[in-house]
Amino acid sequence: MLDQTVYHVSGYRNGYFWGETVSQLGSGEPMSSALVGSVTPQGRVLLTFSSSTEVVQGFGQMTRKHGQWTMENQMFTPTSSGAQVGHWAYMVQTRPGMKSWNALPAVGVSVPTFLANYDLPGPSPILR
Repeated sequence: MLDQTVYHVSGYRNGYFWGETVSQLGSGEPMSSALVGSVTPQGRVLLTFSSSTEVVQGFGQMTRKHGQWTMENQMFTPTSSGAQVGHWAYMVQTRPGMKSWNALPAVGVSVPTFLANYDLPGPSPILR
């Protein structure tokens, strides 16, 4: 099953980051989640995705792959049928001008077009 997930990291402070996430599993509708995560000095990653109906936890490790830093993540996501989808991915950075920015691999649309599906308030972490 093809899936596409895009994290738009909109803020970072003291090892914590936050932003918006849009995911699409197979031919299903895109789903929105607010994202809050952390990276330890050792490169371990903890992620929390909050939608209007659920909270999903993910974890991973910062890893060098093809000369760039990636987030190697794993999580289990509930589906509307009550099943769970376990998946992992190397999350790689994209930016304007890159091929992946203009046509995401699994959905064939640009990053801005895909992120336009985000329909939740953005996360507002409390940091001291």
